[in-house]
Amino acid sequence: MNILIRKNFFQYLFFFISTLFLLIRPVHSFNLFPDASEREKNLNRSKDFWVFPPEITRAIKDVVTPLIRDPVHEEITNRIFGCLKEDCDNPDPKTNNSGLDWVMVGVRWNDDPPFKLNYTNTSACPTDNKNISLSTHPACWGILFHDAKKQAKGRIYTPNFDLIMQRSHFGDLQFFHAMASTDGERAFETKIKIMLWAEFLWNVMTQDLEPATKLNSINIAGFDFFEKKNWTIQDLFMISYKASHIKKDNLSDIAFGSLLHMIQDSFSESHVIRNDSQLGAQCSGNLPKPGTIVKFLSYQNQDHDEHAEHDSRKALHYHLQKEQQVNVVTIGQELLKFYEFSEPRKSKKWTEVKPFIDCIFDLENPQEVASAGDGKLAEK
Repeated sequence: MNILIRKNFFQYLFFFISTLFLLIRPVHSFNLFPDASEREKNLNRSKDFWVFPPEITRAIKDVVTPLIRDPVHEEITNRIFGCLKEDCDNPDPKTNNSGLDWVMVGVRWNDDPPFKLNYTNTSACPTDNKNISLSTHPACWGILFHDAKKQAKGRIYTPNFDLIMQRSHFGDLQFFHAMASTDGERAFETKIKIMLWAEFLWNVMTQDLEPATKLNSINIAGFDFFEKKNWTIQDLFMISYKASHIKKDNLSDIAFGSLLHMIQDSFSESHVIRNDSQLGAQCSGNLPKPGTIVKFLSYQNQDHDEHAEHDSRKALHYHLQKEQQVNVVTIGQELLKFYEFSEPRKSKKWTEVKPFIDCIFDLENPQEVASAGDGKLAEK
């Protein structure tokens, strides 16, 4: 190892080790692998996007990632797309359909939306117009996440804050994960936001919304999550990708992945308390109906380690064994039937899929208030 490589190696290693404990179980979602798959790296086609040298990448994969994350979202998504193997948890897609690569990008996006910083006091974070994510700058991401976590006790992150990462994990965008924005939020309020986001995503999927559409001009009543931003839809989802590599169908698949993520999280017991599904219960159109939602939970006051236990692969397999007929995988498979994977413009329109998504989030009591949850979930 020459001197320059050794110097860079230890710089990365220092930043990585210094934030290792910040990165262990940080994301409040069904678990997600923190390093991108080889296919996802190839999609970006940018040498600068994946900043880790090979030595650090190997260290992450071989030593650290088993401590951080089970690839649960990847397993669920692979199973939705037909994987029946034992290793469906592999972050690389298990089908021959290349579009699934982009769906995986969308599945990852909810937990790890890339962002840029104009300024920072943290030496681990770049400010030279580079995209920051857990995959590309884990030390920076971990420090910012840890800081957001500490400050979340005394505030609610709102559109006034720049980082979607802060808002989606600790603030008003927690519905990305099928969670309430704060304790005390009523179930119908959370569901309204979930349905608005689903409508937006579906219109991106069907390409009724163009990539260049400004987020503050979306013609969906109540969709005001990005009023202070001059971003386009493309900026929101594909800031990490060169414009020459972006196609509408790619954006459609990313939006579908984001929708899958939100629905998948609604089956995690640290996000949502659901009743068991009832034998023979159906949504309109003779579609399977999952158990009704008793209440949404919020993240700020949860015990984060306990939260992660409910998001683990073990928890997923318990759910699949318990709910063999109607579960997170079968619901995703039904949703996939509405989406023309190869030709998004031929997908069912929002008015056709809305009743099913509304049924997935059927509420037992719309006035039920959110909380951290019961027992061990509530932080001491």
